[in-house]
Amino acid sequence: MKWLRTACALAIAGFSRAPGAESVELSVNFPAAHDVQVAGSFEPYWQQRHPMQKNAAGRWTLSLDLPPGRYEILFLVDGQWQHDPSQPAISDTFGGWNNLLVVPFYAER
Repeated sequence: MKWLRTACALAIAGFSRAPGAESVELSVNFPAAHDVQVAGSFEPYWQQRHPMQKNAAGRWTLSLDLPPGRYEILFLVDGQWQHDPSQPAISDTFGGWNNLLVVPFYAER
């Protein structure tokens, strides 16, 4: 299952679209979870957590407008920080793991 794809933008309060930003859809499978949020290096000091929405199949999704680049992300699942082991991950400076999110640059044609 692909968890990163270009998608239609959703309005997210407090998150404005930067010039050159791409609409990116995050999707993660935590079917038993009651609350899932995502934070990442796209925010200074990872300060803002973005709530995700659960669909009927138990997948959590969220669309963000992000400039092209390489980001580390982590999911807050029912109050516990977790990465998605089924997706690309890199070790962090604390001995844990973060998922890797790459937003490609698409030149206008």
